[in-house]
Order: sequence, then C-alpha cells, then structure tokens
Amino acid sequence: MKFIKSEAGNGMHFGTSAYVGLGVSMEDTARHLEEAQAAGADMLFTSMQLPESDVEALHRDMPKLTKLAHAHGMKVDADVAPRTMERFGIDRMDARAFKEFGLDVIRLDYGYSLDETAELTHNTQGLMVELNATIPVEKQRDNLEALRKAGARMDRLRACHNYYPKAHTGLPYAEAVKMNSVLHEYGLEVGGFVASQTHKRYVVGDGLPTLERHRTLDVFTQAQECALSGMDFVFIGDDMAAKNELEALTSVQPDVIKLRVRPAEESEALEWLLNRPFRKADLAEELLRAGFDGERPEVLKHYPGRIHCERKVGDVTIDLPSYYRYAGEVNIVLSPLPKDERIALMGRIVESDIRTLELLDGRETLMLVKE
Repeated sequence: MKFIKSEAGNGMHFGTSAYVGLGVSMEDTARHLEEAQAAGADMLFTSMQLPESDVEALHRDMPKLTKLAHAHGMKVDADVAPRTMERFGIDRMDARAFKEFGLDVIRLDYGYSLDETAELTHNTQGLMVELNATIPVEKQRDNLEALRKAGARMDRLRACHNYYPKAHTGLPYAEAVKMNSVLHEYGLEVGGFVASQTHKRYVVGDGLPTLERHRTLDVFTQAQECALSGMDFVFIGDDMAAKNELEALTSVQPDVIKLRVRPAEESEALEWLLNRPFRKADLAEELLRAGFDGERPEVLKHYPGRIHCERKVGDVTIDLPSYYRYAGEVNIVLSPLPKDERIALMGRIVESDIRTLELLDGRETLMLVKE
C-alpha cells in the first residue's frame, strides 16, 4: 500500500495527530481534521496505548476517530503493542481486527518479534506495517536483514521515528540523518514528528517532536529540517495544532529549502531575488555565495546600496558597483564580518531559519522568500 501523492506536499506526505481519552471532544477533533484536510494533510497519527488515556473513551471513540479521518481523506497510522491490544480484545496478530478498527498503518511498538513483523507484512487486509525508525544504525541494519531473511514483504514496510514528550530527550539531527539513510538503502519510506507551538498535548505539555532541536521552533522550520534530514512524511505530534501550523507544514517542499527573509528595505533587486531558486556557488566558509543560472541581471549590478553595517550571521547582502567584477553578487553571511562600504544589506533571514543554515551541505536548492 502506497499513499496517494499529496499535491500540497510536492511528493512528501503530511499529517496531524488526534488522541482519544485525553479530554478533547470529538466535535473539536472533527473541526481540526477539516482544517487539516483543507491544508493538504493526508494522514492521521493516533495511539492505542497511551497510559494517560481513559480506557472507556478509547473503546467508545477510537472507531469514531478513524471513521472521521477516512471521511476527511486521511490514512490512519496508529501505535500498537501486544500488551495494550488486550485492552481492546484484539489478538496481536489479527490484521482483520486492526482493519475493522479503522487502521491503515500499524506502528509496531515493543513486544513484536522480527518473525511476527515479517508475518504481518503478508496480511490480506492491505495494512502497512511501520517499524520504529529510532534504532541505532547497525542494529537497524541487522533487523532489516533479518526481516528480509524471514521473508518480509519489504513493499509493505515503512518506518517512523519516535516522538519525545519529555524535554531534552529528543533525537540529535545528525543521528536522524544516519538512521534515515539506512532505511532508504532498504527501500523504506521514513517519517517523524514535529511539535505544535500552539497546543501541547496533555499531560506533560512539552511538545512532541522527534528532534530535540525542534521543541521550541515553529512548525515550518521543523518540518523543513525533517525533509532535509531525509524524512518522507511528517506528522505534527501534538493534537489540535493551529490552522496556520497545518498550512505551514504542508507548504514544505522537500527539494527546495526556503529561507524566510525580512527586507532591510524594499527594492527591485530584492523582488528579483525572492522565490528564485539558487545554489551555493562554492565552498566558502564565511559566506554562502548565491549561484544563479546565467549572468547577473542589471537590477543586481546597479543596486544603490544605502545600508552599510557590520554583518551578522543570517544577513543577506549584495556587492555594490564599487566592488567591480563582484557587483551584484548576493551573499548570505555565515560568520560575523566587519562593515564594508562596498557591500550593502538587503535583508535578514529569520532567526529560526538561520539555524537551518548550519545543516546545509552545499548540494541543496535554496530559495529566499519574504516572511
């Protein structure tokens, strides 16, 4: 089973989360799913094993939730584990029961053996089986080899990272990149979670990101960095995220890194730059030199340059006619640099996106967009 390509996500898939038994009404959840669908989300994550959930509400409302999700065009991805399936009277290997509950993807938590996982990939209900992506690289490789040898249908497998409710316990970005790379080697799609900044899930209230660096960042920056790390789908882990967060999530393009900029002043040159893809021109350490196709246009070469100041990390600058052959070259400052009368300030990248700069390896397609 493959997901339908999300038009909003340009090949990525995006989802929201909803949980039953944690105090959010089904009416509020229904309104949230309507907003998520309108934004372009095509997935819903939920859990059937939260220790804080009211058991009676789980039994009563989980089928309602999955029905709502399907009515809004979303596939349902749910955390399941043998010890908690007993609460629903579901056998750990009963794919038909999972399907009747309204699940499309079963994320296997602790308690399933590799042989059982392989067996579940042969289910006749069309269920996708989701592995835990947050496994040390060599252990994950061993697991994937074992699944192959056990006859697992690799086309029925994908993986998703954990989310981390407790502050300071999330995954480092560099480790996520390594883990995602191994999973891709075996042909598996991999996803993760970002945290809402408008509604933190009950009870802990620290947000639900995969990467610790994301816990306090806006959803767009988080999701874009997830894409940069190699993730193919992203959920907002917290329930009831705001409409603008849903829209920010689905606006991410995996093949273009957008850097939001606040103009220092309005100009024709800046208008020419905005929304125009470019690449890093060389391996300079202190400047990201923007490389555009073709010759620099006259609108850049003759920029008047009224703002001269010490250059800070994240400044977008342009070389003036007094810099002769460099006139019109656009740079993003990567290290603090002194004032230079031959260089003018065009704008400044927003603080959260400045952090993304440190993750770039020079191969990405970049784009400046107005905040």
